[in-house]
Amino acid sequence: MENGIVYISFGKQYERLAAHTIAYSRQFTDVPITVITNVQDLDPKWAQVKDINFITLPWGQDRNREVKTSLPEFSPYEKTLYLDCDAIIQKPGIERVFDLIQPDKLLLNIYGRWTTERQIMGLYGRTMRLSGLTLPIDIYYGAINGFQKGEKVTEFFNTWQTLWRKSGSGREMPALACAVRKSGIQVVEIGNKDGIFTWLIRDNFIIQHEYGQHVRRLVGCPDFEAYKPFDRRKK
Repeated sequence: MENGIVYISFGKQYERLAAHTIAYSRQFTDVPITVITNVQDLDPKWAQVKDINFITLPWGQDRNREVKTSLPEFSPYEKTLYLDCDAIIQKPGIERVFDLIQPDKLLLNIYGRWTTERQIMGLYGRTMRLSGLTLPIDIYYGAINGFQKGEKVTEFFNTWQTLWRKSGSGREMPALACAVRKSGIQVVEIGNKDGIFTWLIRDNFIIQHEYGQHVRRLVGCPDFEAYKPFDRRKK
């Protein structure tokens, strides 16, 4: 299949969240969707979602970011748009995002650039030291990425997973920023003013990521405590 959206939902709570967010999103697009999960007993909400494919892995919940940092190995699509399961499509137009996904490049949402004049978070500083990198460095959100399968993309994801493991297998965003630099892959940046992806509550953007509990309440998903025991905040 040429184009598709991939979500990762390990653990029952996140699988339930994905069922609700994707059921909500389905009203705005017919693009094929694949969900990678470790849950066998799927939520009844999935019955409301058409054209959905599941890849079920016999893995523990802590390995979700292992999948995220090796996604080309799992995605059945030539062009993949990855979204965190607490993101929704809230208006038509997601199809045009695939036009931004180009060979040998990575589609990312830019947060900003950290320079020598700015203090960086401890996790980023540690991962940069382990990677042999210095400032400046571009920072990207981990909730969205897009890619077309190919050698340079595979090299990037291999680098991302290597640096993620090297830095303690916790949060993946510091390793993401470092892997972009180390691999040398070109990035197509989604900004905060192009109407595609937002972290703030903005109904004029195509993709709305979780802001507080806004998305969960909008899609009718029960609240839950985030499961992130593997987020090691090492200095």
